[in-house]
Amino acid sequence: MNAVALNERPVARATKRNSRFLTLLKREIWEHKGAVVWAPAILAAVQVLVTAVTSAVTYARFHDRAGDVTINGQHMEFTVDSLSGVVTKLSSSDLAAGGKGLDMLYYAASMWPLLLAGIVAFFYCIGAIYDERKDRSLLFWKSMPVSDRDTVLSKAVMALVIIPGVAMLVSAALVLVYAALASVACMFVGISPLMIWQHSNPLGVIASVFAGLPLHALWALPAAGWLLLCSAYAKRVPLLWAIGLPLLLGLIIVWIESGSSLGASSAITENYFHHIVYRILPGIVPGSFVPALGEIDIMGHSDLMPYSLPVLGEVYRLLLKPELWAGVIAGVGMISLAIRQRRHAGAL
Repeated sequence: MNAVALNERPVARATKRNSRFLTLLKREIWEHKGAVVWAPAILAAVQVLVTAVTSAVTYARFHDRAGDVTINGQHMEFTVDSLSGVVTKLSSSDLAAGGKGLDMLYYAASMWPLLLAGIVAFFYCIGAIYDERKDRSLLFWKSMPVSDRDTVLSKAVMALVIIPGVAMLVSAALVLVYAALASVACMFVGISPLMIWQHSNPLGVIASVFAGLPLHALWALPAAGWLLLCSAYAKRVPLLWAIGLPLLLGLIIVWIESGSSLGASSAITENYFHHIVYRILPGIVPGSFVPALGEIDIMGHSDLMPYSLPVLGEVYRLLLKPELWAGVIAGVGMISLAIRQRRHAGAL
């Protein structure tokens, strides 16, 4: 019986530790619900409202006006009300191209919550530890039975997973709403709304957006680490330290390199801003890893969409790049320093 009790203790401690970590995450979500949940939801609602009103006004103004179109070499005149007859004469390739164009509109609509998530995550990390020291709530939380490690890690998970994850949920809702609006628009002009779902792929768009979350968490780790480190160490204005210090160092590198080579080479400067500054500042924005992929040419098929499996496979080849894992190691190191600093920090 004693052996059983001894074996149960590590399990009980691990369960209790996991429960505390989840509680810390819930605390972070509760304290920042406005920026994390309501801000992207309100942005999405305004975006849908503007789109719906604009579409309704456009339909009211132009539904009686004639337009010209050339289909398969045949010139035709049409109005909005007679658009269904024009659509029936489109070839399968034209319909497929229209569906891909609609998918790109879905992607464009889904990007705004992700951009907002990057801004929210940036300022969240900047104030995550600094604000605790500033309002002296750090002293209260240190009296609770939670470790500095779990507290800082919960903030990192919040910035790398929860904030972009919520934004992706809002983006998914936006894509579905836009697909529904497109279906309603088809009904108004006499076209079957099923054509929207037959020739476009809103579910594929949603799946590809969520597929980027694991890559984003790894890519943005050095950004979250740097911002949390500045939040832990800065005595005043951590935002100035987070932005000003890497840019000042960059200016020094530019000055040294231009002076030594008389402007003939800028390799060090380019590498510094590309691999360091870009990773620790805008790297917190979901999707910021896309420029690191380079040009994706899948067997010469330029018509593949981002949700196509070959494209997603090429995207995940980013895991094979040393620059990704170098950033991960740097991010882990900076988060460790932030944990150490919080352990010994007091109120400002």
